[in-house]
Amino acid sequence: MSTATATASVHPAPSLRRRLMLLAVFGAAVAALLGAVAAHAVFRATLEAELDDGLTTRARALSALVQRRGYRLVVRIDPAAFPEYRTGADQGSWWVLLDGSGNLLLRSLNAPDAALATPMAPTTGIFRDLVLPSSRRLREHQVVFIPAPADEDEDEVRQPRGDTVNPVRLRIARDRSAIDRPAAVLSGVLAAVGVLVVAAAAAAASLAVRWLLRPLASVASFAEDLDSDRLDRRLATAGIPVELLPVCLQLNALLDRLAEGFAREKRFTGDVAHELRTPVAELRALSEMALTWPDSVADPARHHGQVHAIAGRMAGIVDGLLALHRHEQQAAAAAPAPVALAGLVDAAWWPRSAAAAAKGLRWSCAVAADAVVVDDARLLAVALDNLIGNAVEYAAVGGALAVEVVAVDGGLCLTVTNTVDDLAPADLSHLGERFWRKDAARSGGAHCGLGLSLVRAICARLGLDLGFALPAPDRFVVSIGNLRLAQPIASAAAPA
Repeated sequence: MSTATATASVHPAPSLRRRLMLLAVFGAAVAALLGAVAAHAVFRATLEAELDDGLTTRARALSALVQRRGYRLVVRIDPAAFPEYRTGADQGSWWVLLDGSGNLLLRSLNAPDAALATPMAPTTGIFRDLVLPSSRRLREHQVVFIPAPADEDEDEVRQPRGDTVNPVRLRIARDRSAIDRPAAVLSGVLAAVGVLVVAAAAAAASLAVRWLLRPLASVASFAEDLDSDRLDRRLATAGIPVELLPVCLQLNALLDRLAEGFAREKRFTGDVAHELRTPVAELRALSEMALTWPDSVADPARHHGQVHAIAGRMAGIVDGLLALHRHEQQAAAAAPAPVALAGLVDAAWWPRSAAAAAKGLRWSCAVAADAVVVDDARLLAVALDNLIGNAVEYAAVGGALAVEVVAVDGGLCLTVTNTVDDLAPADLSHLGERFWRKDAARSGGAHCGLGLSLVRAICARLGLDLGFALPAPDRFVVSIGNLRLAQPIASAAAPA
């Protein structure tokens, strides 16, 4: 898939800022709504309680004025004490008196006929709302009581004969406008305040979200500006919120690995170009000479041998670089397993024993047969093969070469020692660099200067300690430490 197609197919989710804004505004709106509903409910309940207290007080006062004499009711109501119940008074306040069957006994002078048409409450002692046919809303209270005995006759109302202690029902009502109007005003005020609160919350949330997301915006801007030419840049972790700190640290670590990988690739390309330039030039010179002056090639076998040697050098360079690149990239995972060091040393020494004998080298191996470590046998074999190969190649003629394994801090340390005659302490810092070779140590181009670089890459991959030392002017030591011991060493191998 092309980059343009891949980019066009991405459908990003809504921005984090927008979602946080919506969430903040929604939360503020819900909080304002709940607060307004609660405030309105409390205010309305308070007004209703006051109105109900007034109805209760009026009901008690009226029921105290209703008395009985025999089977007759005596009602003593002073119009001056209850002016709201006079003729012509507003019909927002009235009362009616009913017998136990709901028949009208008495009513206030201003009680409308529609009041008698409203059904009675199923229970007494409660408060309820009434809506008259005129759409007027009232608050009603009903009480049932037995009139107290009267002391003297006055305004007698005859009850049906029979039980002289029949209870009576008093229905008293008052207009709800004292509740509904303030509640309506409060609803409008709360709605306006709610709108202002939501607007203020939106403005505050916008500022807060913008301020809180500044670190994230800086990370996004940093990521947008990244390219292969600016891999040396790093995110500043000072002042980064705790939630973003792991992201920044991981991104910086990723950039470190990317920069290292790019540098490795550039170094690999440069090394290939630099090292292949000489053999390619030699091949070109030989081929041009053969093409230009065919008769000048008096010895074809020698000519072809030179071409073969140059090709071998080129193949060695390519193979060494590819092996080094593969180990630096960690293309395959290491496979730790118990491995005997004596077997690896013997496998690396045997192919070079003839060359060592030709140089008159004295060979010594002090590796216990039961020196077993837990590591990747394949990688250790490559490292030892290069170390012993280098030692045989660069050891002084008639010198010595020794391999020894000693126990150090609960692990093992393997050392390869050979005599030298042209190595200086200043050269130790260059060992392990790609293609570094001291001119006097070259052996006709057989080595391309990648052996110790490969050993360094393998040791780094396995977590081993690689060291170079020159304890004496004529003695060079390479050590591989931190080898994990698999079992105790029972005995030391005698020098061979």
